[in-house]
Amino acid sequence: MTYVPSFDYADGATQGERDFALFSTDFLGGDLDVVIGECKSLQEMKENQREAIMRLGERTGAYLAFSTLSDEFTSDDKLFFERLVFAGQKPILLTRKHLEMPYLEIGEYRRDVHWYGRGAELLFRLTIKEVLGDEFAKKHWLQT
Repeated sequence: MTYVPSFDYADGATQGERDFALFSTDFLGGDLDVVIGECKSLQEMKENQREAIMRLGERTGAYLAFSTLSDEFTSDDKLFFERLVFAGQKPILLTRKHLEMPYLEIGEYRRDVHWYGRGAELLFRLTIKEVLGDEFAKKHWLQT
C-alpha cells in the first residue's frame, strides 16, 4: 500500500485538492485499488466540494473515502453517500469508531464476514452497511 498525503489536481478548468490517496494491491495481485480520501472537520462539506469529489470519482473509478472524527455522519452527508451509491460509485465511510479502532479489533470487526475479495471492496461494503443501514446495503446488493 502506498499513501499520498494532500494533493492538488486539475481536470480541465476544474481544480481541486483532496486530503489523501491510497494505492493498494493484494499480495501478489496485479490489480490496483485507488482510494481518494476526504477528511472533514465537524462542518459539512459545501455542495461545490461534493460535486467536485463526485466528478473525480466518476472520472477515475476510484473508491471515495470520507472520514470524520464524529461518531456518525450527518443526515445530509448520508443522503450524499446514497447519491454516490445510486451513481455506481463506491464510498468508504469512516467514523471515529473506524479511525480509532485498535489493530487487534480490526479482525473482530470483520469476524462474521465471509469475504474473499479485495480489502477496499470489503471496507466499502462493511461501512455502507454500518452507516447507511442493512436495508440500504441489501437493496443495492452490497451485503457481505
